[in-house]
Amino acid sequence: MRTALLSLALLGLLTAFDARAEGDAEEGRVLSDTCVGCHGVDGYTNAYPTYKVPKIAGQHSAFIVHALEAYRDGEREHPTMVGQSQGLSEQEIQDIAAYLASMPREEKAAYKRARSVGNPARGEEVAQDRGCAACHGDDGNSPEGMAPPSPILAGQYADYLYKSLRQYQDGTRDNAVMVGQVQDLSDRDMRDLAAFYASQPGPIQIMEQYRR
Repeated sequence: MRTALLSLALLGLLTAFDARAEGDAEEGRVLSDTCVGCHGVDGYTNAYPTYKVPKIAGQHSAFIVHALEAYRDGEREHPTMVGQSQGLSEQEIQDIAAYLASMPREEKAAYKRARSVGNPARGEEVAQDRGCAACHGDDGNSPEGMAPPSPILAGQYADYLYKSLRQYQDGTRDNAVMVGQVQDLSDRDMRDLAAFYASQPGPIQIMEQYRR
């Protein structure tokens, strides 16, 4: 029943995501130089609250666009990201997304400290109960072409995933599907979900400063 309701909610959002111009990866390479300072350092942490800055290289371009627009338009709150995105045009956002998505995808080992956040086995059960696979795939390697765009979760830092779930629950992030999905989750549920997806092998990775 929950999965069926989730599918209906997704269908209702399809019209909000229209076709966009393709980005220029070479232009995006130049524009994204400042991103390396945080997203190019393995295990780099946000100052306060403390959580690991997410891996974004190899992420779906549509989701990168969605995230940057959300920071630019005030739908997500983070001082650095809001500042970085404020002056970006729509084409520049497309270019950055194209560059990040173009980085070679190499299946990486799962994040080893996932259990420090929660229980991956129980997190898999919560994911199945919630129907998370409808958007994120069975193991968090989200298929491309979803509307709204769904990020790859597999292999992402567990504490970042947990922090993101908390933000959807407290309203700091605004996404109709995710807000509905997390409202009745306990803190343990969110920690275990984060641990499960972080424990799965996936292609996203940190940016490499001189990768061309």
